Amino acid sequence: MPNRFLRGEVLIAAGIVFLGVAMAFGTLAIPRSGGYERIGPAAYPWVISLSLVIIGAILAREALRNTAPAVPGEAGPVGHALRPFALVNLGLILHLLLIERAGFVVASMTLFFCTARAMGARHWSVTAAIAFALSLAVYFAFSVGLDLALPVGTLLERQ
Repeated sequence: MPNRFLRGEVLIAAGIVFLGVAMAFGTLAIPRSGGYERIGPAAYPWVISLSLVIIGAILAREALRNTAPAVPGEAGPVGHALRPFALVNLGLILHLLLIERAGFVVASMTLFFCTARAMGARHWSVTAAIAFALSLAVYFAFSVGLDLALPVGTLLERQ
């Protein structure tokens, strides 16, 4: 199979590298703390910007090597990728609409459920049960473990 230069993939890789470099320049503006801590507030932004640059470089290398099929139709129909994309976006929109009224657990359960279905989960009831358990675990981790106030929703609010 001959190597082909995939312009779109290289552009995406360059965009990721650019995002990492831009984030690194933004991280330079974070003031250093004068305290005794070894890891300051800029540590995680540095890790993320470096990771973006590395991932972008790896993607660029793979795009230049090109292991994709030579015939555009061999990768699968475009409509096949539209369904998972639509399901994830539906989950995000529902999460946005439900977070205040139904609360964090119900909104997150909806998002987890839609994402799992987009990734190929087959059993509705098992997917819903796992989504509920994950949402509840995340809720308690944030509200109890980190002492953050997450929305419980108007249905569960104490009168």
